[in-house]
Amino acid sequence: MPTYAERFTVRPHETGRDGNLRLQCLCNYLEDAASAHAEKLGVGLDRLIAEDLTWALSRMRINILRRPRAGETLRVLTWPVNIERSLFRRDFLVFDRAREVIGTALTQWVVINLKTRRLAHFPVSVSALEQKRPRCADKGGDIRIPALGEEAEPGPSFPVRLADIDRNLHVNNGRFVDFILESAAGLFPDEAVPEAFLTRLETIFRAEGLRGDTIRGKFRREDPAKDPEAAIVMDGFSLVHSLRRESDGKELARARTVFDRAQLPVDGKY
Repeated sequence: MPTYAERFTVRPHETGRDGNLRLQCLCNYLEDAASAHAEKLGVGLDRLIAEDLTWALSRMRINILRRPRAGETLRVLTWPVNIERSLFRRDFLVFDRAREVIGTALTQWVVINLKTRRLAHFPVSVSALEQKRPRCADKGGDIRIPALGEEAEPGPSFPVRLADIDRNLHVNNGRFVDFILESAAGLFPDEAVPEAFLTRLETIFRAEGLRGDTIRGKFRREDPAKDPEAAIVMDGFSLVHSLRRESDGKELARARTVFDRAQLPVDGKY
């Protein structure tokens, strides 16, 4: 099984008010490691762009056991798993200096035709990376997130700036993560850092966000009695989120956030 490991030192500017690594920056670490490994395997972004193709993240689940502090050095281990339906899966393990696992991630990718901006077939070089006996960092089920429905609570809107756009000319995945967390920040006390209580993030990216768009966030609390997928997080507090483009109402991303009930303040707003 081809694996790749890269070390990252948490910089102060990558931390939140509590001094711990922000989730967006962890996502950047994962993406950097995946990109470097893809280059070594001959399926990197430059190789695909030469064929008018590019990678795009479709689905992601991150499990957070501990958020590291500024100055800590992390080791991110990643490897390709297989093709699940039309999605190419890549997994991750995140270790601290004591070699303890502090995070895991499952990601599923698609290949996009740069001219049509539509899904393309995987090149032979990508299909060849499938593993006969794959190792999985995350043994959870498929990432399935229900639609919000009419009972959703409105959140803030986010104008897409040039700084939010990545090499694929759309909103970077990490910025979507920021939008998701910010959309429900009003549920928490003003002095709280929502990421401090976050144990899991699941995201489905459904369409591209482009420069000039305004994205509106909405959310609702999951009810285990009504949401079958919520049964896997009954020991916590979970929200379902939707990010939509205001101009046409198109859903760009759907997400689930899970918070540790034991860590939630008793007198919090939620």
